[in-house]
Amino acid sequence: MTETNYSKIENILKNLDDSPIKEYFDESNEVESICIQLEDVLQLRDIWTWFQDSRNLTNVLDYNIKCIVNFVRETKEVKTETGKGRLFLRKLLKENRLSQAFYYSKLSSEQLNLTEKLDGYTWNLEVSNCCWLDETWQIPIQQTHTFVPSPQLGISVNFIHNKAVISQVRIGSIAEEDSKIQVGDVLTHVDGQFVCVHHEKENMKRLHKLMTELRGKPITLTITKAWDSGKKEIFACILSLLKCLRLNTEDLKRDYMINHTPTRKYSGDCDDYNPLEDFSDDDIEFNSAGYPCLYMGSVCLGNNTIHSQVELGIRAVLSSSKEVRGHPATLRLTELDVRLSRQISGETVLKIAYPHIASCGRMVSMPKYFCFVAFSENQEYDYMCHVFYTSKNEIAAEILDSIGQGFKRTSFTV
Repeated sequence: MTETNYSKIENILKNLDDSPIKEYFDESNEVESICIQLEDVLQLRDIWTWFQDSRNLTNVLDYNIKCIVNFVRETKEVKTETGKGRLFLRKLLKENRLSQAFYYSKLSSEQLNLTEKLDGYTWNLEVSNCCWLDETWQIPIQQTHTFVPSPQLGISVNFIHNKAVISQVRIGSIAEEDSKIQVGDVLTHVDGQFVCVHHEKENMKRLHKLMTELRGKPITLTITKAWDSGKKEIFACILSLLKCLRLNTEDLKRDYMINHTPTRKYSGDCDDYNPLEDFSDDDIEFNSAGYPCLYMGSVCLGNNTIHSQVELGIRAVLSSSKEVRGHPATLRLTELDVRLSRQISGETVLKIAYPHIASCGRMVSMPKYFCFVAFSENQEYDYMCHVFYTSKNEIAAEILDSIGQGFKRTSFTV
């Protein structure tokens, strides 16, 4: 073993000793880092190549190790030697049999000591979530949903790079309920059967056959979620697929955020106003009384309230930061005013009476963004353009129509 590998092993052991963690989950940030290091210092690909050779496997006396090797061999979700080696390591860690398995291979005493040390920890790893091990050590979120019998699920699937990407979810369909399935998610299994076994054309026929056989029956779909709500980003492997399909990934990020967790955007311009600047990063629960949306920010328009300022205001807010993701919020349209509130506490942070609204609208090129221009009681700001984003064009149109009706209704209120 080289001196470099010896130093790497010493570093892994030191980090394990220094950490208070004794139980690891896929959600743990440390798991991916540890596995990447182990792949290197244990020469994982060479080890797996040795084990899958039937001549070597006859020398393995431990029945449990043979079962693990056969499990990896038969797993259709991983196709490359790299992916199978990674699954082999994860399975050994989960069952605390790393040192038993590597005893048969030609490892140094330092490498064997490391495997024994790792077997002393609890590894709660979901080994069935392995569809992406050919590409990465990162383990995305996997969900399984069972749907009642229906003529149509309401989803469209595009095959790209041997992955079944959800490219469209029909509004009002059973697949759309509670955002169980969203655009960008990847369909991996239908009733427990892996979809992408062959090449893309054959996989399309396979999926069609599976769906046809289950027509009129409950159907169970397993998907990889595109959005990692913990890291607040799209899973890297899926992001590349979405770009190949030319889907608008920035809009998808905002759609995901409306249904998941908030992020913070700070304004560097003193003329910008953000009533949710100190929004908490806690998990959100939607307030049913109102429209869930993203508050993108506000900008001062001075005394100019002409209709063209709607487009200028939206563009100004979106260009005020390189990465404007907005704040998940609830927009409530009452009888007399518009109220913006936090989704967690329901606290109202902005309230504007309809007579104070000078105009409202959205851009033809970006119909999911909408705004209203309103007089501010703070004379310093004059008229403010408040910009929002919603996941559906229809919702944006409904909100703007309701604001217009509210203005007409309250114009006669004394």
